[in-house]
Amino acid sequence: MKSAMNKRKYRLSCHWCEKEFLGWRPTGKYCSKTCFDLAQRLSEEDFWPLVDRSPHVKGCWLWRGRAYDNGHGQYYGRFGSVFAHRYAYCLYYPDESLMSNDLICHSCDDGLCVVKEHLFKGTPYDNTHDALSKGRFVYGSRHPFATTTEDVVKHILADWKNGAMTQQGLATKYGVSCCTVIHIVQRTSWKHVTFDAG
Repeated sequence: MKSAMNKRKYRLSCHWCEKEFLGWRPTGKYCSKTCFDLAQRLSEEDFWPLVDRSPHVKGCWLWRGRAYDNGHGQYYGRFGSVFAHRYAYCLYYPDESLMSNDLICHSCDDGLCVVKEHLFKGTPYDNTHDALSKGRFVYGSRHPFATTTEDVVKHILADWKNGAMTQQGLATKYGVSCCTVIHIVQRTSWKHVTFDAG
């Protein structure tokens, strides 16, 4: 009979002590009951010593505890199993209940900030709209995963309008995937590229 440890096949990082461990499920958060209990017992007294309240350019109070990179160069603080800014918001507004789909957004655009005046509750739409209005979304050829340029997109649209080539032919001619061409001609991507249909 195989030992139970052989079933722990997911390599994870503990949300409390940050040590690697093998878990039963890919969603496991803690390496032990001790770490789970410690994470649940965190209090306001544990929180504030991890906040830098010295003067910052925008008036932010910055989190000095554990943080993670969201993959786009933006860092967010972690306090036990929750975001530091979300925990701070709950401290500021103890009578306000948050739903799981409520986001706590930053007017200062610094994910490590936990000062009251810079935090506001919003929906995913609010968060996206805020980012768009401030020009924080990188799109087009500036995006790190872009496979073509605005100039090539204009040529693809022109050729498609003229009916000169198939989508596969356009993909081959311009060195992109057929899927990329489909999204371009259907205007589901690269929508910021203006095209004179006349």
